[in-house]
Amino acid sequence: LLDARPPTSMAAVKRALTAETPDVFLFLRATEKSDDERDVERGAEILQFSDQQHEARPSVVGVVVKTESDDAESVRKKLDSALLENPRFDDRLAATLTVSSLKKDGRKSIERLALAVAEKLPLESRLDFARLCAVRPVQKHIAQTLIKSVTAMCTAIGTQPIPIADFPVLTALQVMLVAGIGYISGREMSTKLAGEFIAAVGANIGAGLVLREGARALLKFLPLWGNAISGAVAGAGTYAVGRSALAYFVDGVSLTDARQLFRLGRSKRRALRPSRLL
Repeated sequence: LLDARPPTSMAAVKRALTAETPDVFLFLRATEKSDDERDVERGAEILQFSDQQHEARPSVVGVVVKTESDDAESVRKKLDSALLENPRFDDRLAATLTVSSLKKDGRKSIERLALAVAEKLPLESRLDFARLCAVRPVQKHIAQTLIKSVTAMCTAIGTQPIPIADFPVLTALQVMLVAGIGYISGREMSTKLAGEFIAAVGANIGAGLVLREGARALLKFLPLWGNAISGAVAGAGTYAVGRSALAYFVDGVSLTDARQLFRLGRSKRRALRPSRLL
């Protein structure tokens, strides 16, 4: 995190931007300083320098920090207009939000801000952001994105026609999926922990192998469909593993409930076409 607001010197900001590529910019404004246009000029200078140093063009999220009972929404609209009128901001402004410091609604506004930031982060930064911010809706959002991605990969891999050859790859992807969800929740990235969880919920390797090789046996009677069904089984199992891991690591359900969720998810999705797995 780099606080580029005064009194931080522009030279220090430029040194930091030269050393590392930023992931996202937050333009912060307190309601009582809503008429200070110098911040917009400073922000434009920072964006221009960043663009000169790196190919990436990170998005900007405008944030109005409400500290009193004034009209923060009107300040937000003014900020939105001021940023859009500046050519450095107009094509990369993702959103302008109001964040309240008041106890009664501060938490919800922080969650909205965290979700907006997570949406604009590079993919390689999202897991760490979800872990560090410790906002459950963000953790669930990133975990669900990870589940969908890995499920799609496993579905595609499961359709290949070579018996058994894909199984080590599918197993490794499912372990990676569970380890990633555990990491998002605040635990250490551990393949051992992931393997223990998969075994505990009953994701039996032997049962999965029998199901998918049985699907491939259908090739004798249903040309092409055997591989499609095999892929669907691989994807359904992966999705069920991911959903149960999300429930256990992020939602905090018991291992017994996670096991039931895995079995329910696998049984419901086994008959679905691959395109409907998500």
